[in-house]
Amino acid sequence: ANGCDSIVTLTLNINSVLYTSLTETICEGQTYTDNNFNVSEAGVYTQNLTSMNGCDSIVTLNLSVNPIYNTDLVASICDGEVYNENGFNVSEAGVYSQTLQALNGCDSIVTLHLDYRELVVDDRDGYTNTYCTKRYGNQVWMTSNMKYLPQVNNNNSLTAPKYYVYGFTGTSSSSAHNRPLYNTYGVLYNYSAAQTACPSGWHLPSEAEWQELIDYLGQNQEYTCNENSNNVAKALASTEYWTSSSTVCAVGNERTHNNASEFTAVPGGYFNGSSTVSTNSFLGEFTEGCWWTSTSGRRVQIKNDSSTVNISGKTKSWGFSVRCVKD
Repeated sequence: ANGCDSIVTLTLNINSVLYTSLTETICEGQTYTDNNFNVSEAGVYTQNLTSMNGCDSIVTLNLSVNPIYNTDLVASICDGEVYNENGFNVSEAGVYSQTLQALNGCDSIVTLHLDYRELVVDDRDGYTNTYCTKRYGNQVWMTSNMKYLPQVNNNNSLTAPKYYVYGFTGTSSSSAHNRPLYNTYGVLYNYSAAQTACPSGWHLPSEAEWQELIDYLGQNQEYTCNENSNNVAKALASTEYWTSSSTVCAVGNERTHNNASEFTAVPGGYFNGSSTVSTNSFLGEFTEGCWWTSTSGRRVQIKNDSSTVNISGKTKSWGFSVRCVKD
């Protein structure tokens, strides 16, 4: 200002722009609200903020959204039973929900639709036996073998009713009722006895009725093995008692995958029709189950080393199990 030099020295600092990259994950239905974001869908988002030094702060968000899993289950129980799978413990029909945590940390919502199945009580022989039932298409079947045992025989017949319990050679009905295999497998009937084994309102199924059941299972992929409509034996067979087999899709192979239909067919063997009953008269325990049909001399067979259900003829003096279908 006085005509002399005025020397000004400038020291200039350049602050850098701050870049921040975030990778975050939320669950379906949640919203990410940190760092001035408000987003709920997967994607890459950018925010321009002002840092403490007054410069830009650019925040990039890479957001992933994990799904919530919704699973619907349909199951049924008989009176007195408890459904205790998938975290449930319920004994009454209804719709129930469980919220669990999936491996991704998000909710897994399981909805159970639980129905009652008819329970049949039969005391015709002086002993009270109960049978759970299940519907398959247009049919209702009992899901265990008949235990009706008005007498026990130690001889055979082509025409007179004869009743046997696997491995039992005596004639005492009370003793036969106390045999463990009676409870496991039920009674073996010759063809004549099988005709009246079912209680009122139920009947011995014909070959055609058995075939209807087999066809129904074959038409529903959940009951087939390797998506082959003929491979339904595993869906019918119980998870217990069967001898193991290396044949893929056979009843004895991967037995924990059996019984998808809850039919619970057990390998109760058969009586071979011998004129005098001995322990050698009973064969096939653990390897096969056989059931009479009402069609003359025809029986249904499931074997541990087979994936299919066989229907063929047999002598009427032989003893096989009985299943009942509703009238």
